[in-house]
Amino acid sequence: LPAHFQEYESPHFIVLSDAAPDDVARLQQRLERAYDEFQRFCRRTRLEPEPLRHKLVTVLFAERTAYRAFAREQDAVTDPTVAGYYAPSHDRAVFYDARTNPSVIDAERALEEMKDDLETLSRRAADEKGHASDVRSHLANYEAHYRRERAKLERFVRQVEAATTVHEAIHQLLYHTGIQSRRLEYPVWLAEGLATPFETDDTALSFGPDRMYGPRQRAFIELLDADRLMPLETLISITPPALARSADAKDIYHQSYALTRWLLKRRPEGMRDYLERLRAEAPGEPSTVRLREIFEMSFGPISTLEQRWLRDERRTSRDVRLVTSPKPDSND
Repeated sequence: LPAHFQEYESPHFIVLSDAAPDDVARLQQRLERAYDEFQRFCRRTRLEPEPLRHKLVTVLFAERTAYRAFAREQDAVTDPTVAGYYAPSHDRAVFYDARTNPSVIDAERALEEMKDDLETLSRRAADEKGHASDVRSHLANYEAHYRRERAKLERFVRQVEAATTVHEAIHQLLYHTGIQSRRLEYPVWLAEGLATPFETDDTALSFGPDRMYGPRQRAFIELLDADRLMPLETLISITPPALARSADAKDIYHQSYALTRWLLKRRPEGMRDYLERLRAEAPGEPSTVRLREIFEMSFGPISTLEQRWLRDERRTSRDVRLVTSPKPDSND
């Protein structure tokens, strides 16, 4: 990292950053809340995470351009849509200030133009005589519209930063505490299925697999209603290399979110057994056949489990219709 990066410490994390101290403080708050909810999740599911050997390292860039260069050169992360990532080989999470995302910059530019228009209208309202009331009325409506759009953008940035930070922090905690092993190439459904249910729009509230996350839940229901779900036998054997070649990566994330939440609720003993069996595997990438064998050892026949899972999800989908939030970039 460049020499101007500063080091900041919180109880469980070290943040290296060139961002403003207030931005770092907000990141630290989100990281510590992720740690708290991760520990609550482990207690509730009777998992036994190893204690942290040291504080966990996180990097926060003030600018997206510098973040992308670092990601590409240091961690071989080249996808331009990735808003944050965890690098297991270096045991670090890396983020950038979401306000420097191109879509946010474009929205800020549009808001600045609206602000200029408001100033013009304000001058007209002061100059007009015969139609002053009409201009003032139009000005008031436009000001209200501007405030709504400004609030929407600020809310959007907070939501993106909260969901991304927590998602990657959970990846880091899962590996660092031994719930997942860095020696093994985990199937995507489990690796992402354990992280996506922790995503949240507001870290001040409780979050985790026992709480529903609106954007993911809505996306999954849309897949379910459109009959676009991947067969479970295929889903459980996809590894990161296969995901990189897939055109349905986002759909895989949504389906993994739903499957993991259901298993943690309906088959918690099976999830603990499955994690233990994977940890006992030889280092490397298990074969497709082996992944299916381990899954059935822990959960029983795949086809039977799939029928029960989708029956429950269809029942839930009739009652759940949650509002989604847009995301300029994804989590990795």
